[in-house]
Amino acid sequence: METTKIDEYTLGVVKEEVVIKTTTYDVDFLLRQRTAIQQNLDDFTAARVAELAEVDELLSRCENLGITPRPEPPAEGGGI
Repeated sequence: METTKIDEYTLGVVKEEVVIKTTTYDVDFLLRQRTAIQQNLDDFTAARVAELAEVDELLSRCENLGITPRPEPPAEGGGI
């Protein structure tokens, strides 16, 4: 394992892994697995789309009520 100091707060680590693995698959299993993965992906995507719609609705309500984001603090250094 190799380590290097990146900065005052960060350590870089290089690890070598050698893994040799043989696996056998039944084609029917793979077909079922693919269907299950696709369904999971579709469900996940639908849930995220619904969450985005809710957040967009809430942001719209904030705008209608005159609720605005907090101003960003001034950048350190004070200028150009």
